[in-house]
Amino acid sequence: NRYRATELSRALLQMDAFALDAERDWNAPKAWKKHHLAKRMLIVLLDEMNLARVEYYFSDFLSKLENRRNMDRSNATSRRAAEFMIEVGLRRLAATAGEVEVRTQPTLPLFVDTNVLFVGTMNEDETTQTLSDKVIDRANVLRFGCPSDLSSVLDDVTGDGKPKPSTNLLPYKSWKSWIKSVENGAANDVLHQSAGIIERLNSALRLVGRPFAHRTFKSMLAYVANYPDVVADSHQTAISDQIEMKILPKLRGVDLTENRARQALAELQSIIEDLNDQELLEALKLSIRDSEHAFTWRGVDRTQQV
Repeated sequence: NRYRATELSRALLQMDAFALDAERDWNAPKAWKKHHLAKRMLIVLLDEMNLARVEYYFSDFLSKLENRRNMDRSNATSRRAAEFMIEVGLRRLAATAGEVEVRTQPTLPLFVDTNVLFVGTMNEDETTQTLSDKVIDRANVLRFGCPSDLSSVLDDVTGDGKPKPSTNLLPYKSWKSWIKSVENGAANDVLHQSAGIIERLNSALRLVGRPFAHRTFKSMLAYVANYPDVVADSHQTAISDQIEMKILPKLRGVDLTENRARQALAELQSIIEDLNDQELLEALKLSIRDSEHAFTWRGVDRTQQV
């Protein structure tokens, strides 16, 4: 009847800026403050994340992360909608001679802020689960195509082949200073042009019954706004990234024998041509060619650009 914290739960608690609030009903050790890392950044790697369906274990978590939008982080009541309640073990309230022992299950509130980033790796074969639109719409999916030159990896190996760990920790304050909102993140004309292209993409997806809503639309615009030095036509590269990360994964399993599916893929090719992304265009054509009846996106190899 003891709670055994995992490395992940301990790390998330260390990254919680409000874990030391006096209103919290738990006894923080005196040495806790020196282990408090809320002013830093943390990346959580979920290795082989699709051995089970992601929605089975991550759905509630995604919903909580969504609740962080438009909330007042400094207000405990407002913050509660995005908090997780962790059960930290049984606690004895009363136990006297001849009396039944009474125990409770105390909980610890945990707030995961944007100083924690989640990255997952996955394979696609008969032993794994595919991603649902709920996950794809909330993430950027990078699918790595087959490299054209396998031996090129040897060029990056030096010494024992292990990279030297960095001693510099990224401050959360610096991370937040880099992030631009859609409202002021880039020139309005760039975002308006991008919005028009995204509308075309959604119209193509509507042909096969897989359109997206405002959440995905806004996240794609946010990607454009935060793309390095996004000016003039550089937004085309950002939109190409989003087609690769968000649009093409949503088309997995589309029946290529249906006319509307062929129309949708033809429109996608037309949009990619307008964006001048030849690598992505060729990769899409190869995926269509190599797919039999159901479309399978096989990724794009961009090693030739390096």
